[in-house]
Amino acid sequence: MEPLDQGFLLMEHVRPLKDMLDWLAGDPPVIESYSTTWGNVAGELGEVAVDYRAAVASGTAGWGVRRRRT
Repeated sequence: MEPLDQGFLLMEHVRPLKDMLDWLAGDPPVIESYSTTWGNVAGELGEVAVDYRAAVASGTAGWGVRRRRT
C-alpha cells in the first residue's frame, strides 16, 4: 500500500482526522445539498427572467418612437 493511500485510509477511519478533513474540504453530502439548492435557485431565476422579458415585451409593445417635427 502506498503511503498516500495509507494517509487517506487513516483520514477516513480516524474520527479527528476525518473531522479536520471535512472542516477543510467540506462534508460531501452537505456540499452536494448546497449544489442542488443553488441549482434550483438558478433554474427558478431563469424562469423568472423569461417571464420578465415577456412582460416587458408585451407591456411596451405599443410604444413607438416619436419624431420631433421640425
